[in-house]
Amino acid sequence: MLPEQNSPLCESTIRDKLDSQTNKLLEILHITDETESTNILIHNFQPQRFFSVVLSESQTRGQGRRSKCWYSPSGVNIYLSISFYLTRFKQLQFLPLITGLAVCRTLSVECSDGCQIKWPNDIYLGGKKLGGILVEAKQQGERCKIISGIGLNINMRSGSEIDQQWTSLSKHSNNNYNRNDIIARLLTELVSTYNKLSDFDLTGFMCDWNKYDYLNQKKILVSDDLQIYEAKVLGLADDGALKVSFWNKTQNRITKKKIYSAEVSVKPA
Repeated sequence: MLPEQNSPLCESTIRDKLDSQTNKLLEILHITDETESTNILIHNFQPQRFFSVVLSESQTRGQGRRSKCWYSPSGVNIYLSISFYLTRFKQLQFLPLITGLAVCRTLSVECSDGCQIKWPNDIYLGGKKLGGILVEAKQQGERCKIISGIGLNINMRSGSEIDQQWTSLSKHSNNNYNRNDIIARLLTELVSTYNKLSDFDLTGFMCDWNKYDYLNQKKILVSDDLQIYEAKVLGLADDGALKVSFWNKTQNRITKKKIYSAEVSVKPA
C-alpha cells in the first residue's frame, strides 16, 4: 500500500507526458511493485532496436557502487534502469558521468539551487546525497549492452538505515512531488542524451561537467585498495579520471595523480 500522498507509478501516465519520438524509442516500459533490483530485472527484457526501461515501487536488494546496499522503501522514490546497445562508442568510462549530467538537468526544474555530481556517480543536493547511478556494460559480439541504474530520493522523509548524510527532494524543499512527472522528464533527457553518444564532444562535456562538479577544489579523503589519504581535487581529467594533489610522505613533496577507482569522501571542515 503506497503512502496516501504519493501517486503510484503508471505506464500510461508516463507515456502521455512523453513526446512522440521518445515514446517510439521506449520499446519497453515495465513497472513492478517490488523486485530484487531493477538492474537485475531488466535482463529479462531484450529490446531489438531501441530502449527498455524498468521501474519498481521498491527493491529488496537495491545495489549501489562497490556492491553497497541501496535503501529502497516502497512508493516514495525512483528506482529505474534503462538498457540499450552501443556499437561505436569507445569512451565507456564517461557513461556514469554523462548519465549524472542528464539527471541534474532533469532535476533543475525542481531544484532552483541546483543538484551536483559527486564523482563518479552520486547526485548531491545541499551537500547531501540525493541519488546514485550504477552503469553496467557487457560486450555481446560487436555490440555492447549498457544498463544504467538510477536511484533518486524523491518523497522519502526518514531513513535511519542509511549510513551517510542524505536528502530527498521532499526533505530539501518540504514539498511533495509527482514521480511520474519527474520520470517522464528524466526518460526524455536520458533518451536524448544516449542518442547523441556517437557525437560525443569532450570539450562540450567538460564545460557541462564543470557546472555540476561537486568535488572541484574540495579537500577529500581517498580510500583505495592500499591506503587512505587526504587530497585536494583539481578537477576532471580528459579521460574521466579525478585529478588530485596530495602530500607524498615517501617523496616528501606534493604529488599530482589521477584516480580511476576509489572511495572518495569530502573531508570534514
